[in-house]
Amino acid sequence: MQNLWRQDDAEAKWGDWVPAMDRCNSTWRGFGKLREVHIGQMLQIENLSYSSPWSAAELGCVVHDKCALCLGLWSLGELIGYAIGYVEDANFHLASLAVEPTRRRCGWGGSLLRKALENSRQKGCHWCTLEVRISNRVATHLYQRHGFLSVGVRRCYYTKPVEHALMMRKDLDTAESV
Repeated sequence: MQNLWRQDDAEAKWGDWVPAMDRCNSTWRGFGKLREVHIGQMLQIENLSYSSPWSAAELGCVVHDKCALCLGLWSLGELIGYAIGYVEDANFHLASLAVEPTRRRCGWGGSLLRKALENSRQKGCHWCTLEVRISNRVATHLYQRHGFLSVGVRRCYYTKPVEHALMMRKDLDTAESV
């Protein structure tokens, strides 16, 4: 497997690097706003990613919510990941970030996270908060690599199975924030 990185698309912005590996599909196409037409694809990723996935109705509400940031990542016209969050005054609460399972471990999650943080900062947010299952070490490591700090625990926050959530927060005003 090659260990090369390249930016191979004219639509890409500086820092949106694409791993040049077959399973990561280097024909990257970019980010865009999620709309109602994407709910079916979002549901597929949700159901493959979470033990308690959001419903179509919940996803429908969020894509119509003016306070929501709904960011999708596409490759060859296929939604391969998304980030959903809410802008609440100076805070952006990241509610969900998911990547299609066969595309994980390729840098897509980090790209989505960076773009969501950049977009929330452009909307005037100074902080980003989130919850993550305590057992989800891969996600926790992703957030820590991007400057998130643990700020507490929400007991019995998750169901199926019942589990505590690690609360994390990131200052979006620091130089290395995005």
